[in-house]
This record gives sequence, C-alpha cells and structure tokens, in this order.
Amino acid sequence: NRQIAAATRLADQATAAFRELAPTEFNRYYTDLTNRMSVLILQGNDTHERTGGLYLLNGLIGFRGDDATNKVTKFHNYIKRTLEGNDTSAMVVAAKCLGRLATPGAAYSTELVEAQVRQAMEWLTSERNENRRFAAVLVLRELAKNSSTLIRQHIQVILAAIWEALRDPKVVIRET
Repeated sequence: NRQIAAATRLADQATAAFRELAPTEFNRYYTDLTNRMSVLILQGNDTHERTGGLYLLNGLIGFRGDDATNKVTKFHNYIKRTLEGNDTSAMVVAAKCLGRLATPGAAYSTELVEAQVRQAMEWLTSERNENRRFAAVLVLRELAKNSSTLIRQHIQVILAAIWEALRDPKVVIRET
C-alpha cells in the first residue's frame, strides 16, 4: 500500500530530522508534520486522506524524539474522534493505531485501556448505533490483540456485553 509506505518514509524522516537538526528546527519540523497529520485525520476530504493521516500517526507512535505523555494524549484524541465518526474504513485503521498506542509498557497504556474498554462497553450496550457498535468491536479486538494482559481484568464485562455484538443484524459487526 502506497499510503503505508509514504507514512513509513515520513516517520523515518522524522527520526533522521531528530538526529540531524538543531532542537528548535526539529521542533518546528515536527510540529508542522503533526499539524498536517491532524488536518488529514480530522478534516480529510475523503477516506484516503483520513487513513493516510492515521498511517502516519501509526508510524509516529514508536518515535522517541518527543514528549510521550503529550503524544499519547494528542494521538488518542485523534483516534477517538475518528472512531466517533462515520468513516468505517478509517475506523479500522484508527482501531489498529489504538492497539499499538495501548501496548503494555507504553506511556499511560493502563489508563488508555481502561478508558477505551469503558467507552466500548457503553457503545455496545447503549441505544442502537451501528457505527458505534462497529467501533466498539474494533477497539475490543485490537486491545485484545495488543494489550491482553491489561484487558484481562475486564474480561467478564466484555463477555457479557459482546453478546449484543454477536446478535447484531449487521454481518460486519458480528464478524469483526
């Protein structure tokens, strides 16, 4: 996928810029890069722009040249806003980014998992909204893949609520 390759190149360039540029120049460069990324994710005109921004976000999750706390907060906000939207293709990519962001040992991973499980349970058990249910199932799947140790304590609640998704009339929600 060209989007993934381009996002990987940009993340690699950020790493090179961190090593080679003066701190003020790098901060200017990195701020511009993340601002452009946020515009693509939050204001993209189509699915391709939003997913391209999300692929870049995914590439920057492991970047060590910035403030991890600030990054987790900002990136989580972008992911959350995408999951609350209507673009199901972007939701799939956002959920994968969330899984990487919530990897055990990462900054605030425990708090992130707690918040996302709580949100997913709310979306699964509240009034019928297909996009919310789809997002909830995607989030739970990615957290289970990437943060199984952190999600283990919520397993009873998840199993009780997941029946709603398994009985959903939409095949895509049931199979996710």
